[in-house]
Amino acid sequence: MRTALVLPPRTTVVNIRFDEYDQYIGRAGHGHDGYFGNKYRGSTLGGGVAGRNEAIARFKHEFMCRIAQDIEFSQRVVSLRGKRLGCFCKEPLEKVGRVDIPCHGDVYVEFLDGLKCEVCAGDAYYVAEGESTVFLCAECAA
Repeated sequence: MRTALVLPPRTTVVNIRFDEYDQYIGRAGHGHDGYFGNKYRGSTLGGGVAGRNEAIARFKHEFMCRIAQDIEFSQRVVSLRGKRLGCFCKEPLEKVGRVDIPCHGDVYVEFLDGLKCEVCAGDAYYVAEGESTVFLCAECAA
């Protein structure tokens, strides 16, 4: 009989001023190192919604390249799965209505909650070390 694997809860992004969080993902400052922060600022890329979207797009491109090349970063990112990620720019829905204003944290959520095993396409849990990053489920990693 096989043991069922339990998926972690969904990863979420919350505003650090309004909600509790497990891991800070904003820029450096206020006692945080900013390891998971977005170095691109929407205000320097035209401002407003367009500037924010451009900053997130640039972050996502760099994020995906780094995931593929940096095993330590990949492992640290995977450790965020199922956690409440805190950022200063994620606006709470009750403040802005039903519109979800994007944040670079959404890139983490999309990536983490979409991880699939590269062997069987099951839900991935592990990052295998080697020349590149490989995502595996518990059965394929064994």
